[in-house]
Order: sequence, then C-alpha cells, then structure tokens
Amino acid sequence: MYRTVVGLLVVLAFAVSPNLLFMLGVNYATSEGNPVEKFHIATIGALAFFAFIVVYRGRIRTGLLSVSEFVFCIACCVIVVGYTASSGGALSVIIVTYVTPVVFMVLLGNLSERDKVSIAKLILLLVIANAIWAAAEYIVGFRPLARIAGTTVYTGDTRAIGFLGHPLTSALLTGMTVIYLVISMLSLKVSPIRLGMVLFLVLAMVFFGGRASLALTALLVTYFLVFDGRQAFLEKRRRTSGLLRLAVVSLLVGLAISVLIAGGANDIIARHMDDEGSAATRSTSLEVLGYLTVDQWLFGLSDAQEAALSAALGQPLVIEITWVVWVLEFGLVGSFLLGAVLLVVLRNFVRRGKVYHGYNALFFLAAITGFYGLGGKTLLLCWFVCLAFAFEVLGNEHVNRLRAVERSMPTSGLRKYYA
Repeated sequence: MYRTVVGLLVVLAFAVSPNLLFMLGVNYATSEGNPVEKFHIATIGALAFFAFIVVYRGRIRTGLLSVSEFVFCIACCVIVVGYTASSGGALSVIIVTYVTPVVFMVLLGNLSERDKVSIAKLILLLVIANAIWAAAEYIVGFRPLARIAGTTVYTGDTRAIGFLGHPLTSALLTGMTVIYLVISMLSLKVSPIRLGMVLFLVLAMVFFGGRASLALTALLVTYFLVFDGRQAFLEKRRRTSGLLRLAVVSLLVGLAISVLIAGGANDIIARHMDDEGSAATRSTSLEVLGYLTVDQWLFGLSDAQEAALSAALGQPLVIEITWVVWVLEFGLVGSFLLGAVLLVVLRNFVRRGKVYHGYNALFFLAAITGFYGLGGKTLLLCWFVCLAFAFEVLGNEHVNRLRAVERSMPTSGLRKYYA
C-alpha cells in the first residue's frame, strides 16, 4: 500500500499541471474560489498521507532528511507563512513550493529498498514521457494543454510545454536527466539505450526552447568530460563505446542537417535566435529593486504596494528572476529563510558524494536564476527532489549489478575498472 500511494503522489505531482487545473476550471492560480483549490492535489495528498502514517504508526522516520533538518525546514516555512499571512500574501505559495518537497523527502526516504527502485524508474519514465509529449507537440503542431501564466493564456508561443505545462521547467528537468545519464554512462558503463535516451532528451530540450538550460547542460557536460571524465576516454575498454558514441552523434548531426534543409525547424531556430524580449524583461526585473524602501527590502511588498509600483513604472511587474521575486514577495527576511530551506534540500543530496548531484544542484541554481523558477507557486523543487532521489537509487542499483557480475567473475578485471 505504501509504495502504491507514494507512486500515485509522484504521478499526480508530475502529471497534474496548473495548465490542466486551469482547463478543468479549478481556481488554482486565482484569489477567488474555495481555499482548498489553491493547494495542489499532490500537496494535499502528501500532507494527508504523512499525517495518516504518523497517526497509524505513532511515529515516522524523516527519510532523506535528519530530524533536525526536517524540523528546521518546517520551522522556516511556518515563520514565512506567519508574516506572509499578516501581510495578506498567499499561504499556498509557501506550502506548495517549499513544504511539499520536504514532505516528499520523508515519504520517499521511508520506502523499502526494493520499492525505491520501482518509484525511481517511475520518476525517470515520467521525465521521458514528458519529452515524448513535447516531441509529439512539435511534430503534430498542437498542444493539448493551454500555455498559461497565472490565468493569462498565451497563443503566440510555439514552444512545446510537455504535460508539466511550462517549457522552461520541462527543459530544466530534462537537462538534469541528461547530465545524470552522461555522468553515469562515463562513470559506469555506456549502453546504447542510455545513449539513445540522451540524444532524444537533448532534442526535446530544443523543442522546449530553454536556451539557458541547453547552454548550461552543454557547459556542465563539457566540463565533466574535460576534467572529471577524461580518464574514461583513455581506457582501452572504452574504445568500442567511443566509436558507438561517435557513430550515433554523427547520425544525429546528419538528421539535424536534413531537418534544417527541409525547413522543419524554422520556428525553433527563430525562438533560439530571438528571445522575444526575455533579456529585456530580466533587466527590468533588476531595475525594480531600486524603487524599494528599506521596509520593503526587509519584508517585501503588499499587493497594494505592488500595484503602486507597477503604476509608477507604467507597466505590469513581470519578474523572471527567482531571487528578485523572493525579495519582492517575502523581503530579505523571508528570502533568507526560504534560501535556507533550499540550501538544506540541495545539500542533503550533494553531501552524498555522487558526482551528478553536485552538477545538478549547480545546474538547478543557475537555471532558476534565469526565470521565474521558485518565485511563485510551483512544484519545481519537489520535482528536483524526485529526480535526485531517482538518480541516486538507479545509480546505486546499477553499481550493485556490476558488483554482482564482479563477484561471479573474480578474474575479469571488473574490480579494477569499476572501483
């Protein structure tokens, strides 16, 4: 039962996007309607299941977090919720965005070792399915879900959004998966299936139009290949795998050239060459900070103050930098507390010593700097937790299988190669 419920919560977290809720008429992103509608169904389900387990068992292990880390994260969220409530802010933003990933870390960490593998495979499957969805959107030229920002529907944006509902978040999670697959292949073993997954996911990132995520993925993978993974190319055992990589990459380049000649990528190229004002919007985001008073710097802006600032600027406040949104919504005090929660979550994975955790944490921080990211009500951090959990579980399972082969073939040289 436990695995089934956690698996269902994972599926709900990934598959039920704000876009789907909007199309179903749920008042998820508005101030009107039933207060319960403001909370994501995965958040409600995770909190309810967590409470049920505590009551049923009388206690629960804090999973991937230590007890002190769990208490610290919840305390930080409660403090921000407390003074956000007094200023009229939306409580659902804190609970959905920051409490949900903390609870998911508890629920995922309490799975049995066998169940962890099943849930990890499910999470990876959901990311791949989102990429397939994006490819279908581009090929067919139709998006089943509306492209929205809040309650505003965008019709001119031709980028694929996947069932996650946003091109940039989809590109971010896809980039994380690419980084993990590349590092795991060069650290353990290259397989044609994983190589094909990497190439397909990179192509999906192009469909998503996440220029920053594409650039960061390429940069981090290149850094790994040059500095951390260079030994892999010097191993005689990797010559066959190197030829396989070269052959498949050559095939992909040939396919890309064919698509370009046929004119099938004009919209994608136009998006990557013209940011349609995104850079200017980010520049304006920084300029907004110059209008804040000391009190606003410390505790953020109320709704009335945001409206007044927007009127003074003569344009709506469209902020595409997570850290600026934090200052405007929660002030430096709230930003410090939320930053502490984010740091605890990222550090919890990085300290485990897996190379891909460090690269993905850096990738995540750099990516959310370039767009709204954690600035609003989102499950983005929860998705990061799920993916990091899946990468570690699948990586450990792969290592265990290799060690089983090593024990059955003690003279094969695998001990030296995979140590």
